[in-house]
Amino acid sequence: KLQFLYLIGGPRRVTGLELGVMRRTNPHSSKVLPPEQVPPNCHYAAEVAAGTLVECGEGNCNVLLTSGHGGHMVFDDVPQRTAVLASSCFTPDPSTNEILDATRWWLAELSGGAVRPYYVKAHVSRRHCDLNRPAEGLEAFETPDMEALHVQYHTLVEAYIAAMLADAGAGGALPVLYDIHSQAYMVAAVLRGTHDGATCAAHVAKYGEAFLTGPDSFCARVDAQGVDVDPAPLVPLDGYPRELARFRGGYTVLRHSGLLPALEGKPSCTAIQIEAGTMLVRDAEAIDGLGHSYATAVLHVLKAFP
Repeated sequence: KLQFLYLIGGPRRVTGLELGVMRRTNPHSSKVLPPEQVPPNCHYAAEVAAGTLVECGEGNCNVLLTSGHGGHMVFDDVPQRTAVLASSCFTPDPSTNEILDATRWWLAELSGGAVRPYYVKAHVSRRHCDLNRPAEGLEAFETPDMEALHVQYHTLVEAYIAAMLADAGAGGALPVLYDIHSQAYMVAAVLRGTHDGATCAAHVAKYGEAFLTGPDSFCARVDAQGVDVDPAPLVPLDGYPRELARFRGGYTVLRHSGLLPALEGKPSCTAIQIEAGTMLVRDAEAIDGLGHSYATAVLHVLKAFP
């Protein structure tokens, strides 16, 4: 299967083999879980320690892009998730890793190389582990083999949030996490998920609701480029319609915005879940356009809310 990758000089398509070589030589993929944090019962601990299941990169601005549902790696000897929970989804979100790559590429292109976001994305399939669900209660995985992946992914996210918070404490902008997803419910729209603003408490406290519902908000800037957003960008947080219940923000934005009491004390920041409709990621050209829209909006937010 051909996959889409964005490189300096323009986008092009590469084979899976070629992409694998690039990932192995990516200097930003070297941050891995310490050996003592890899569960001893994980029979593929070597892959976890080598960082081949989760890719990450350090940035130079207070923006973090995450994609936990875009992986396609499947292991024959690792049990897949079953329908234990009626609400469980098992298939990858279409093209979310590619949206992340496109957004990163356009951030560099539009800023003349000045803006490089932090990022964390998973390559293992959601059929084995759903990184947007809690580890407890068989929601994220149904075999202890996947514990290491879940720990690694969210440990990396926390490490990057901590780095951004340190920068903010030194006078930098407040950090923002954009959790990238795709969905087939509203196929031509991007759905916002913040639990009606709760996962953006730090920015709302500093800038007011305008951070989420004003003309300079991320969603308003995406909408201004011709991409429908739901809820409509200028609708007040207590107005109607509210964020759709199914898409108002999963475990990732709840955990990393500090809303889960069990994880109190962990590094946290403003977190926004963005769910692109499948028509917006239907082919490479569409993904490129969406990445451009996201990057343009992120750059605008960095300037409007310093």
